[in-house]
Amino acid sequence: MYKEPATQRKRRLERARIKYQEKKANEGSKAKRARLYKNRQAQKKLRAEETPSMKNKRLLQQRENRIKQRDKETPESGEAWRQAEHERYLQRAAAENPESRESRKQADHERYLQRCAAQTPQDREAHLENIRRQRLERSASEIEFEKAINTFCDQFCEVCTKRCYPNQVSILKFSNYKPNYLPIELFQKKQLLLCHRCKTHLSSRKTTAPPKAFWNKLDPGVIPNEIHLLSRAEKRLLSRIIPFVKIIKYDGLYGQWGFKGQAVLFALDIFEFIEKLPEMLPRSTHEAGIIVVTERLENLNITRQWSINLGNDNSIDSIIPKNNDKTGGLPKEIEIFVGAKVMLRTNLNVSQGLVNGAIGNITEINWPNFARDQLYDECIPKSIRVDFGRDGIHKIEPISIQFPAMRSYGTAERRMLPA
Repeated sequence: MYKEPATQRKRRLERARIKYQEKKANEGSKAKRARLYKNRQAQKKLRAEETPSMKNKRLLQQRENRIKQRDKETPESGEAWRQAEHERYLQRAAAENPESRESRKQADHERYLQRCAAQTPQDREAHLENIRRQRLERSASEIEFEKAINTFCDQFCEVCTKRCYPNQVSILKFSNYKPNYLPIELFQKKQLLLCHRCKTHLSSRKTTAPPKAFWNKLDPGVIPNEIHLLSRAEKRLLSRIIPFVKIIKYDGLYGQWGFKGQAVLFALDIFEFIEKLPEMLPRSTHEAGIIVVTERLENLNITRQWSINLGNDNSIDSIIPKNNDKTGGLPKEIEIFVGAKVMLRTNLNVSQGLVNGAIGNITEINWPNFARDQLYDECIPKSIRVDFGRDGIHKIEPISIQFPAMRSYGTAERRMLPA
């Protein structure tokens, strides 16, 4: 009788296993349900025909396989398996009725008693040892968590007065060398509590003080109450700069405000800017640079409104700017026309030279509904033709950006020219 070699059998089983996995991956939902139903029926038939000795042998084999699997698995795969088991348990518990739940709990209790009765003293001791080990690991993780959250940021660097956590500061002892730029109250001390940056600076024996030393007079002082009383929109009217960036609010009950996207920066003559600053503030509401986004869906219209008390802004000695020369040379509105120079702000077609930063001149503007000019403020061109020189004349169309609407009310869309 022919006996298959072990290596040949291993290769055959591996090929069959791969073929079976590919078949499972390519099967449809209907075929999958049929296969699972067929497997369940075959399993029920086998378990109904097995004897008590065969059942005990099967359960013992399952426990041994599970122990081997746990020995091989990594902490990440073990956590993923437990998470998947927990999700399956929640799904089964949500779908069952009270009668089936009671019968399941009774069956689980009977299986537990049978398993305890079938355990040897060595198996029971190993099981209890595993439970004790898991309990100690949970207790250690809880202690570590309590220790982490009870660590406060209550240490101060004596040079830059930065508030730090205990692991962010260290003591610098002076032996022979002591910097001469230290104030008298620090120069008289034999050791200083410093942050890592200041400690590195003092240890390098540089002849200049750290940039953030408190005696450099970098502290702007207490913020006036007039500034504290302003709302977010009112502060925008008094801002020295107008940031071109998207402000978003993160999810959750106590979601914080954050910035998203690219920020556009413009070079300014800082000395001239400081001289003209008193004449620039506060800005008018039209020059604040605030764009209110309105989400318009099929049966929904959500808007965000700000109420601005100009009396709060006028309480600060300043006046409204009157021309573009006092706003860093930036106009309130930008008008596009045939012959205007534009620059792409995103990559459209790298092979044709339509990349971020490409500059060209507008040769044609196509408005919606055969209009010859912009009829409403919210209208944008259907397309524009731009001459990019040696890269040729190309048609540029608006791009659409979709993002989830607030409170899961569908999807909002924004259309804009990429130039």
